[in-house]
Amino acid sequence: MKRNYYRSNFILSVSAAVLTAIIFIFLYYTIGVRQRRFIYNDSKWIAIQQSKNAASQVESYFINAIHSARSLVKQTKVLYEKRADRSEIVSLIHSYTKDNPDFLAVWTMWEPNAFDGKDRQYRNTPPYDREGHLSVTFFRMADSIVFEYTEPEDYNEFYYTIPKERNSEMVLEPYIYQYQGYPIEFYETSIVVPIIINNKFCGVYGIDLDLNYLQRKLSEIKLQTKGHLSLISSDGEIVTHPDTAFIGKNIFSLAGTNDTLARYIVKSGLEQSYETVCNYTKSEVFRTFYPIRIGKSDTQWSIMVQLDMREATLRSISLHNIALGLLIAGLILISYLIYNIFDRLRYEHQLILAKESAEQKERELQKMYYELQTSEEELRATNEELFATSEALRESNLMLTGAKEKAEEASRLKTAFLHNLSHEVRTPLNAIYGFSQMLNNIDISADESKKFIQIIQDSSKQLVSIISDIITISSIETGQERITNTNIHLNTLLDELYHTFSAKLANKPVELRVYKEFSDKEDEIFIDELKLRQVLYHLLLNAVKFTHNGSIEFGYRLKSSNLEFYVKDTGIGIEGKKQDVIFERFTQADENIHAEYGGTGLGLSICKGFLNLMGGAIWVESELGQGATFYFTLPYHPITSKESKGISIQSQTNNSEMKTILVAEDDINSFKLLKAVLKDFDFQLLHADNGRKAVELCQNEDSICLVLMDIKMPELNGVSATKLIKELKPTLPVIAQTAYATLDDIEKNREVFDAYITKPLDIEQLKKLIFEFCDRCGKSEKY
Repeated sequence: MKRNYYRSNFILSVSAAVLTAIIFIFLYYTIGVRQRRFIYNDSKWIAIQQSKNAASQVESYFINAIHSARSLVKQTKVLYEKRADRSEIVSLIHSYTKDNPDFLAVWTMWEPNAFDGKDRQYRNTPPYDREGHLSVTFFRMADSIVFEYTEPEDYNEFYYTIPKERNSEMVLEPYIYQYQGYPIEFYETSIVVPIIINNKFCGVYGIDLDLNYLQRKLSEIKLQTKGHLSLISSDGEIVTHPDTAFIGKNIFSLAGTNDTLARYIVKSGLEQSYETVCNYTKSEVFRTFYPIRIGKSDTQWSIMVQLDMREATLRSISLHNIALGLLIAGLILISYLIYNIFDRLRYEHQLILAKESAEQKERELQKMYYELQTSEEELRATNEELFATSEALRESNLMLTGAKEKAEEASRLKTAFLHNLSHEVRTPLNAIYGFSQMLNNIDISADESKKFIQIIQDSSKQLVSIISDIITISSIETGQERITNTNIHLNTLLDELYHTFSAKLANKPVELRVYKEFSDKEDEIFIDELKLRQVLYHLLLNAVKFTHNGSIEFGYRLKSSNLEFYVKDTGIGIEGKKQDVIFERFTQADENIHAEYGGTGLGLSICKGFLNLMGGAIWVESELGQGATFYFTLPYHPITSKESKGISIQSQTNNSEMKTILVAEDDINSFKLLKAVLKDFDFQLLHADNGRKAVELCQNEDSICLVLMDIKMPELNGVSATKLIKELKPTLPVIAQTAYATLDDIEKNREVFDAYITKPLDIEQLKKLIFEFCDRCGKSEKY
């Protein structure tokens, strides 16, 4: 009997708890969920209706302008058929501007002589442009209607060319414009309608619309406290906004990179609504877009309405909170009832099982503790192994990355050096080989023979210098270079260098100065004279090469136990980030330096190698365009004690119906060779020392029947120059005569030149090509 009583109470308690839960869940759904959805949907419906209302106002504004422009076209066709005077067109535009206060300006642009064929008669006559075109603009300024001068160049603007190409109406994206003679800037757009008469494009009518008018109209529409309504152009530009700071900005960038939907909707001209997070307020918003289609143009603008979701659902949130409170209270009550029921059952059950399971649980816990401890130790050991492996892999990756970068840099430098070396070696070889062949000609005079021999000698010296640099740097890098110290007079060495480079500067407006701190009695030192001379020679040679005017000064001074030498110039200077790499092999301060000045990029690396062997150091101080000063130090080993100290400054100032062939060659010796080869034939030679000059001569000289083109030249290389010449004169033959001699170079330029001959030149082959192309002058065939 007692058991049935407890059982009935248990069932009654469970039934009461379940019924209470159902009641509170129903209240929560009805008040918190369903009503909230109704209120939120009402807010969205209001936003959509407001966007449609705003779109209707904007469309009305634009349609009025389009209809006015179309009406102008119709009336113009009537005047055109009546052969009316163009002044009637001017009056028509003036009246439309005056009768439509919503328009900023009304304008037209006609094709030259398209209306009455009298453009020449109206030149420089207001309101037409200076060419007399029927191009007229009237705009509203305060209460006055004034005209704006247009220019013939306006016919090249897109608002004229696009309607002309497509024969279709056009709406311009928003822009800021200031009419001539007036300081006020307008934020506006334009409606452009083409004038088509007898299926022929004759011009356009345009109406400028003030977008500030739309700003005022749309600002009157209120959307809660934080909501707003904006007009968006097809490119995403915000045309109107309650906060004028946003006008002119792009909605795509303001929407944020995550909101790609806004860009898709505006570009596609869709009507769509969605929820997102506002990028600049960081709050959840409801956003709706409604498209505006303007006449027959492809332009589609959109009205964007944005509501703050928290504000829109404020009342629903309150209801939700009330329902949630009721639900929580109900859940607490239910939990309390269920807890009491099951607590009593659990208590009885636990009393029965507690004693039986206590010992078993204790054993299990001890076993689990032991297993966990063992697993923890194993995991710790595994973690340490993985960490060590990860560190080893990271270090290995760093080493591999560094090795790869060094290998790639070495490969790049090697390739650049081989290209530069090929050019530097082939240029003097060209002169040597060519003039050597000319010496076999028994008809040359003794003076010419002497001149040819001198050129061959000079080119040989240049070639020997290049080969010597290569051998020297190889000797330094392989550790075969040795120091040979002797007693020398330092001032005598500087005087010899001074006289050598004074001769090199004879034709340059550059002053050469030398500074010697020791007197001639105390200048004897113990040092490797050859290496010191070569270091100074390389530095002075660079100074002469890169200094076009100003001065060059070199010398030395005693600092502590070292002699500090310097070479200072007023040349082109060196960029700061390049001042360390110029001492590396095959490296110059700029990739363009080799094209303009030549060189292998070995000089400074040789200097650095010698100075390291001699226990010295080298560095440079320079600014781009401000000249450079190279310093280097060497240990001072005097032969006798220093008795007196004098300063000596020396100065040297340097003021001091014949067929025509164009030779484009920057190397004067190569030009002399070609001149000597062709001197006995009926040819007139023109010389261009850079690619740009070669193009100008071909453009201005009609008598040229053949061009001999070097590829590597300053200002404009031979390939680019030849392409420009072929555009000017497609049939003019161009023969490449160049030191770029690899098969890859020949194949790469096959379609550019009519023939290709490499340096050193084969004189007989060159003559054959010249006679062949001159005989068929005007007929171009590829080699």
